[in-house]
Amino acid sequence: MRQLVDMLAEIVKIDLGRLSELTQAKARLLQAQTSQETVAALQLSVRKLVGDEPLMPVGTRWQLQLEDLDDAVAAVAQNPVCYCASKC
Repeated sequence: MRQLVDMLAEIVKIDLGRLSELTQAKARLLQAQTSQETVAALQLSVRKLVGDEPLMPVGTRWQLQLEDLDDAVAAVAQNPVCYCASKC
């Protein structure tokens, strides 16, 4: 991305009409760099909290079962805070 911004800067030296494109490209570059720094900081925070080793043994499977799903769906209409567009 830095190379593209640099190339666009060279183009702007010849064609000043493309200056706004260069400004936008620089803004996108700064956004990308900020995102990379944010992700790196989050990764560091996660490593501090959980360490480098995986938390679950390899091959572990979650045995999740949704019981009484029909009852749960039916109870939605009885919710006192119902914001659906149709009449609940």
